[in-house]
Amino acid sequence: MKRCTQIWIALIFLTILTLFIGETGLQGKAIILTLLGVTFLKAQMIVDYFMGLRNVRWFWRIIMFSWLFLVLGLISVAFLKG
Repeated sequence: MKRCTQIWIALIFLTILTLFIGETGLQGKAIILTLLGVTFLKAQMIVDYFMGLRNVRWFWRIIMFSWLFLVLGLISVAFLKG
């Protein structure tokens, strides 16, 4: 099985996992941190494999991950303040 197919299957599994957590109504800081972690993992897979940034200089990867940390950080702040 090709690596991109494995990544695609993992992304589907992680998406179904987050859907399950959302539909069951689980709440709490641990759940939110888990969902943010899963979101980070999914984004890392997309950046590395589907955007093709796995083997490029760190500069480009840092730009993508900085944007991701900003978005996830703002979501975390919004959740903790609410």
